[in-house]
Amino acid sequence: MATVHDGDTLRLKDGRRVRVIGINAPETAARGRPAEALAAPATQFARRFVGREITLVYDRESQDRYGRTLAHVFSKEGRSLAAAVLQEGLAFPVAVPPNLAAADCFAGRADKARKSGKGVWSHRSWLASEVKSLSADVAGFQRVRGKVTKISGSRDIWLEMDGAVVLKIAAADRRYFADKQWLAWKGRTIEVQGWLVSRPDAARKGFKPLQLQVRTPYAVTVL
Repeated sequence: MATVHDGDTLRLKDGRRVRVIGINAPETAARGRPAEALAAPATQFARRFVGREITLVYDRESQDRYGRTLAHVFSKEGRSLAAAVLQEGLAFPVAVPPNLAAADCFAGRADKARKSGKGVWSHRSWLASEVKSLSADVAGFQRVRGKVTKISGSRDIWLEMDGAVVLKIAAADRRYFADKQWLAWKGRTIEVQGWLVSRPDAARKGFKPLQLQVRTPYAVTVL
């Protein structure tokens, strides 16, 4: 039996905290921080889905850096929680290497929800922000949109956008991008989703003040 914390996090009876692989759902209120838009329906959906019995299936990693158990979560009927939440538009797909066994499936479910304008894909709080309009202190999970103006780097790849954001493809993640596909993004407008990190001293050094690490092509949509 599990207690649902939010759309992507469960607490098992034995005390383990489980982070569901493949999704990022809106955060519930915590430590004085208000709940994100659609956190309540995402949490309620997960509670209904989980019921009294679940099965955990591990991918390449079984624990994250915070000590949480990483797993695919299935109902007693064999349905995937992540796939179901994505189909309802109540979470974003996140493909984090090396746990990519279901990444294609999750991307397909999310794409259908996006085309239907379900949940996060049409809610005003989750619309993609133009990088030109972002302030330098924005942080956390975001959808951003802008043009790639410059690509540099021989190991880590840096893609500068026409605003305050630079995208990073780490050397270790380059293998997930076929035929240096990032080169085709130069001059194109793309939408990217992931965790923005503020770099307070970067602007003083002539660098972009916001960085978003792109782990796989699943995070990028060419418009």
